Amino acid sequence: MRLILVRHPKYVEDMTDRCIGQTNALAIPVSTHLVTTLFRQIGWIVTAVVTSDLLRAAQFAKQIASVFERPLYEDHRLREISMGRWENRTWGEIEAEYPTQLEAWFSDFVNVRPPEGESFVELRTRVRSWLQDLDRTGVYVVVTHAGVIRTIACEALNIPLENAFRIAPQHLSLTVLEQTSEGTLRLACISPGSATS
Repeated sequence: MRLILVRHPKYVEDMTDRCIGQTNALAIPVSTHLVTTLFRQIGWIVTAVVTSDLLRAAQFAKQIASVFERPLYEDHRLREISMGRWENRTWGEIEAEYPTQLEAWFSDFVNVRPPEGESFVELRTRVRSWLQDLDRTGVYVVVTHAGVIRTIACEALNIPLENAFRIAPQHLSLTVLEQTSEGTLRLACISPGSATS
């Protein structure tokens, strides 16, 4: 099995100072030429394109599936981490309204969840569930989010989730993982995102 993890394109609006988890923000459209350029380096026959159901991922995945004439599947388990009541708020607003909870989350984002949101442990649980359901003989292009990519990379590298933010997938970056003969995942390569993403 091979997984080609792709982070969705950049947002249409500037979300630099906002907390964006499962907020359904739109992404910048990507040209067909850029799609083919991104995946030209992949010499494998892709089994399917799988995507988060959030618009910024799903729209791009639909385009990839169309270009390569592959089946497309949406799965809510590939959504970004839920930030609960902090969704689409600026970090300044969150700090003003939830100072104690924000400090606790910064101290232990692995186990602490935002109000009505998810912890990284909970994100890992649903991502593991998705991984377990995959056909182990397939090659999948997976359009998803930074949190999901970080979680899967931590699994592949066998590193604690506390180090998740040391992994910084850029928009339109490709993170390739392969299944070993022992059945575990190994990180094969990371391709930086496109400058025009």
